[in-house]
Amino acid sequence: MIAIPAARGVYFSYTSQAPIETNVQSVSPCEGEHVGWGRDGINHIGKGGQGLCPLITADSRIRVMSFLKHINGGLTRELWPSHIGIPLNDHDSEKTLPAWKLMPDNFEDISAWGVVEPVASPVDGIERSMWIYHPTMKSSKTKVTVRIQGFVDAINIAPLGDWDGREQNAGGAMQSLALCGSGLNAPFAAQCESLEELRYAILCAVHHDAGSAVRMPAEDNIKLSRRVFRKISPLHRQEIHSALRPGDDPRGRAAKISHRWRVPFRIGVGVQHPDGKIVHAPQISIRKGDFVDVSFTPEIVCKRSRNGPQFEVKFEMQNIVRLFTRQEFSQDVVKLLQPVSHSAVATVVHDAESGFNFESEDVI
Repeated sequence: MIAIPAARGVYFSYTSQAPIETNVQSVSPCEGEHVGWGRDGINHIGKGGQGLCPLITADSRIRVMSFLKHINGGLTRELWPSHIGIPLNDHDSEKTLPAWKLMPDNFEDISAWGVVEPVASPVDGIERSMWIYHPTMKSSKTKVTVRIQGFVDAINIAPLGDWDGREQNAGGAMQSLALCGSGLNAPFAAQCESLEELRYAILCAVHHDAGSAVRMPAEDNIKLSRRVFRKISPLHRQEIHSALRPGDDPRGRAAKISHRWRVPFRIGVGVQHPDGKIVHAPQISIRKGDFVDVSFTPEIVCKRSRNGPQFEVKFEMQNIVRLFTRQEFSQDVVKLLQPVSHSAVATVVHDAESGFNFESEDVI
């Protein structure tokens, strides 16, 4: 067992071939980007594998990592017992963070903290409504990213998500993550309340009317997702590079449709070591029951209907860092947790005898 100290901090870097949709007005082919969560909050970008990234300006190096403020003061992540919600080497607090890194706890203040504006996507160049920081918070257009914590309740972050391999279903393929509190209700419920305030504030901004937005009832988990494929127009076909790596498409089905559909983004995955270092990890490193720190961006989805456009807000995953497995918690934390539930108990299946009588039991 690892006793969890009060010390905190994070430095997580990963290599991604995905486009960054922060501060994007135009894009250019480049050598990919190397992104790091530094203690200074800077998005440290360097050259890695081939990919597409935006034109980098000084301000676009600022990686948004806003944290939820609690209604009683401080950060919501501080409510988790034994500081498990704070990476071991992270020393940031409400007093040390700038205003744009502190998401308010109610929709009225959130409405003054962010704003909905059209921003061109680096994937297809189409302008879409996005939730960005209010100009009073940040002078340049910067897409909001929020950090939350929780226990993995369900997960599918495979490179191709839930895609069934058929081209007609590529547009609906999703990666997904569901978080729960696992018995630690106070911090998790506080997060759920803040995220509902965020969702409501964004919808109010889209409609320009608080009466048009509907509040949602509280749920037991937080659902995050991300689209796997993007449709590629002939105009951008040569510019958009796939984020898939060797082994991600073992049956070659994504390669067969790559002239029309591509995977332009790869979720960053990391694991915290006992010394506080956070290192790259494969997506299979995140399992049900793990305690994770997740960054996401609010995505405004517009659906057409007979009654006109209908808007909803989804939380689009960016990075997932495993802070602790259940086995790494101290006993003080373990006794507060609910046992991990399993939908079904595995049935023991015995091997039938072959009928051969070997002279020796040694296997060659």
